[in-house]
Amino acid sequence: MKKSAFSVAAVIALGASALVAPAAWAAPIALPEGSGATVNSSTITVGTANTDVVFNSTGDTAYIPDAVGDTVAIVDVASGDVASASLVGITANSSIAISPDDTTLYVTLPADNHVGVLDLSDTATPIYFELAGAPRGVAFSPTEDIAYVTQDLLGSVAVLDTTVPSAPSITTTTVVGINASKVEFSPDGSEAYVASYDEARGKNVIAVIDAGINEVSTTIDLLSRANGIAFNFDSTKAYISTQGQGVTLIDVPSRTVTEVTTAKHSANSVAVSPDGSTVLSTAGSYVMATDARTNEESYSFGLDADAIVASAFNAAGTLAYLVHAGSVTVMDFDPALALPGPDDSAVSASVTSGPLTASLASVEFAAVAFSHGAQTTTADAVLLADDQTGLLAGWDVTMQASDLEWTSPIDPTKTGHTIAASELSLDGVVGVVTDSGDEFVGTTTDLVSLGSAVSVVAASDGDGNGSYSVPLTFNLAVPANAPAGSYVGTLTTTISSAP
Repeated sequence: MKKSAFSVAAVIALGASALVAPAAWAAPIALPEGSGATVNSSTITVGTANTDVVFNSTGDTAYIPDAVGDTVAIVDVASGDVASASLVGITANSSIAISPDDTTLYVTLPADNHVGVLDLSDTATPIYFELAGAPRGVAFSPTEDIAYVTQDLLGSVAVLDTTVPSAPSITTTTVVGINASKVEFSPDGSEAYVASYDEARGKNVIAVIDAGINEVSTTIDLLSRANGIAFNFDSTKAYISTQGQGVTLIDVPSRTVTEVTTAKHSANSVAVSPDGSTVLSTAGSYVMATDARTNEESYSFGLDADAIVASAFNAAGTLAYLVHAGSVTVMDFDPALALPGPDDSAVSASVTSGPLTASLASVEFAAVAFSHGAQTTTADAVLLADDQTGLLAGWDVTMQASDLEWTSPIDPTKTGHTIAASELSLDGVVGVVTDSGDEFVGTTTDLVSLGSAVSVVAASDGDGNGSYSVPLTFNLAVPANAPAGSYVGTLTTTISSAP
């Protein structure tokens, strides 16, 4: 069923790898005043061989798999306290993802051909879901009850039904190319990017999966292997950390590829702030922040620590975790002090409200012969209703008839014979024709007398924003011995907003 997106900064990072920092980053660089970022001097001790990191949707808890301890660290972000949950089979290539409802963790276990499933209400009893082909990358859809898991050795992506996240099932698989590793959904849930290799062409690629049909729609060539994938909040940009070419920027709508000013050698990981303004990329133990609005470096610094294997922002964008083999460095961000970007100018427009109208031409009944018995005559007419208010308030059309007064054909001064308004009735409305605008949504009347005001057709609140034709059939009951002559009355049609 579908869900909500939520925008969380999408982050995937390479497993534990000892990469050498570029020579250009030989010494740490102090963060500039006014950058809005600070690096905490103390670290959080976590595990021995950490591989990845994910925050929950509120950002108050982080989860970090450890390949040596066979555990998932559970970090309370506010206090820095660390708990753990056992999970056997974690390797350097294990990835982690959390379900959109924050109830379940998936951790890939490549060597054991399983996905570890941790129900966060009972982390003491993990579930091991069998999945062939060395499962490596994992991501939950933000909008649908599915998850994608890459199968490294099979060159495919397994599509899991996660209606009950703690009890997944395979629905299909999608071929994406050999060495399928990292995977990430765009925040709008429309597609997923998968890092893989096109063996026929000898190209490292991003395979783009149309999430609506779970099939590859296109591939995007890269100059080197992808280590991580991160989208900005509105799914218009994707940042790919690569083995030898720093970070590559992909313009999602056009599939245009450019190189961003980041680490010019191997980039272990990449993370995008939730507001899309800052891109953090890491190489070894060095970090570079890029202004996403200009694709220019904002600042960079080095850490006296092991190589960074993964990085992620929390949902609020107030902090980022830089995960080393056995610890976490915390960066704090003050959005109020963020580096200024281009000036923004307000753009405004207005739409004025128009009239709400209803009209009905004269109703001419077929003539009947004088009779000592009661008889009925009918007439057809078309009611026109047009809502140009643009207010989406809905509307109601009512009708009420007057008595029909008699005029003698031989002596106009004669009076006293009428046909009562209650003898005029309307057949049930059988349909409303939409001439322009929104399709009609609302109610129509059944057979009804027009002796008092009655609702004939009404558009529901939030609907009726259009022009409509309503075919009507009227009935007039002519009493027995009604004198010959003409009978004339008034039919009042009224339209009002908000039914």
